[in-house]
Amino acid sequence: MLTGNAILLRQPLKSDINLLTALRNNVGLQEMLMALPRPNSRQRVTEWLKNRLNDPQVLFFVIAQKRDNIPIGYAQITNIDFVHGWGEVGICLKEKSQ
Repeated sequence: MLTGNAILLRQPLKSDINLLTALRNNVGLQEMLMALPRPNSRQRVTEWLKNRLNDPQVLFFVIAQKRDNIPIGYAQITNIDFVHGWGEVGICLKEKSQ
C-alpha cells in the first residue's frame, strides 16, 4: 500500500467490484481512457481484474480515500518493460473525484 495525504493506493478488495463495474460501464469515461466501451457484467469485471492482478507486466492499485478507505478509482501501469524501465500509466477516477 502507498499512502499520501488524502489517498491510498491499495490492493483491490471484493467490495471494490461495485465501483469498478460502474467505471467499466461508463461509456464517456472509457472513451477518455481510449478503451473500447462495451457492456461489462460484474462477472466480466471480476475476470478483467483477475487478469490484471495475475499479469506480470501490470501493476494495479485501487485509489481510495485515506480517511475512510472508500474507493474512488484505480491506477495501473501496463505493458511494463523491465529491461528498458517503462510502461503505460492509466488513472481512472469516478466523475465526482476527477
